[in-house]
Amino acid sequence: MTALDYVFAGVLAVIHGPEAFTLLGIPVSVTVLMVVAGFFAGIVVGATPGLGQVIALAISLPILISIFGFNASALLP
Repeated sequence: MTALDYVFAGVLAVIHGPEAFTLLGIPVSVTVLMVVAGFFAGIVVGATPGLGQVIALAISLPILISIFGFNASALLP
């Protein structure tokens, strides 16, 4: 496989991941939904004075974990 094949396979894995709901007959995956929610949450956190650093990390960390996933070896020191 070439590098573009891996990129294409990754995009397909995101699009065809677990379905959150359907919108006009088109399934919307959980990953896409969480990325969009994280985008809008980032705008809200960035536009609100005083909300930063720790709160932004608390919002973004679950989104990043859902995108990239984790396994048991990620919990090891």
